[in-house]
Amino acid sequence: MTYEKFTEGQLFQTPAVFMTKEEIMTFADQYDPQYFHINEEKADKSHFGGIIASGFHTIGKVWAEFIKLNVLGEDCIGGVGADEIRWKRPVYPKDYLKADIQVTKITGDEKNNRGVVTLHFEVKNQKEKTVLTFFTDVVVAGAREQSN
Repeated sequence: MTYEKFTEGQLFQTPAVFMTKEEIMTFADQYDPQYFHINEEKADKSHFGGIIASGFHTIGKVWAEFIKLNVLGEDCIGGVGADEIRWKRPVYPKDYLKADIQVTKITGDEKNNRGVVTLHFEVKNQKEKTVLTFFTDVVVAGAREQSN
């Protein structure tokens, strides 16, 4: 979707995705090997009371679901950055996560036929409790000239 088709306030929602203990531990073993992600015995004794997902895994999981919605499609040029990442609550095995994604800002660059779309993600679990919030800026192509 070209940047001109986005509107501030526009809302998208991902389907719910299931978090398994195996995928949590596999991701963490490779990318975030802290004890409360990979060691059940120690995690059970932690203030979390069990294995929890890495926050980066949580971001990746919901980002993948947003991409599957094909909102950006082939008009996506690339990400610019993410801001104000806040892990509000732990994510446990057997949690279901879904994201509400709202367009909060659109900055057009007509000269270069592109714009930056700012998206705010609010990720909730099956209890409708917010577990993660963040903003991300994505460069999106503009409308192409129509040939006659």
